[in-house]
Amino acid sequence: MFCFACLFCFACFFCFAGYFEGIILIHKAFLTGGLVLVAPGSSAQILIGLIVALVFYTILLRQQPYDDIGEDQMQTIATASNVATLLIGFTLKLTSGSAVALENEQGIRGDYDAAMLDIILVLLFTTVLISSLVMTAMTLPCFASKEDE
Repeated sequence: MFCFACLFCFACFFCFAGYFEGIILIHKAFLTGGLVLVAPGSSAQILIGLIVALVFYTILLRQQPYDDIGEDQMQTIATASNVATLLIGFTLKLTSGSAVALENEQGIRGDYDAAMLDIILVLLFTTVLISSLVMTAMTLPCFASKEDE
């Protein structure tokens, strides 16, 4: 009985895109456990996470591993949102340290640069929010295609 249960669990690896499950697991392992080993709380930690997410995003766009185009689109949107969130975090981490250093050095702060950066970050966050709403709408039955019914 145990052999049949194990065979059922690994049956997806025999289909066309079953290898992608392994890639997803490696991606998740790097983003959760691997980044703990890099200097905690540093900008290098966020940068490495951003690089890992971009590599996964590139693989996802190139391979399109899912049978359904809707699943490919949702995974692409989710991964792009993950990359944007890491980019927002990286920007906030870098600007918080540089703004304090600039104020301590010169006693001034670039108001125009800070305002532009704030606008860009708000636009990025809005994009992440809208993409999550689009993914939620894609899962609703009223948006299902006629082929799915």
